[in-house]
Amino acid sequence: MLGRLDLMGEARDRNSGGREVTIYHNPNCGTSRNVLGLIRNAGIEPTIIEYLKAPPDRQTLLGLIKRMG
Repeated sequence: MLGRLDLMGEARDRNSGGREVTIYHNPNCGTSRNVLGLIRNAGIEPTIIEYLKAPPDRQTLLGLIKRMG
């Protein structure tokens, strides 16, 4: 669900179960800021992609959709 709760990925951090966390983030969106805060409060520093500045290409979007099932 790109745009609102924009959390996708795998994570590599002490509290992330050995997986990398990536957030597709909009700093102007309160929900996105809250989710980023929750991730950081869990001790995880995610990879942040500001999708309005660097929109994902078609291949990336198709990959994300596939991963969501």
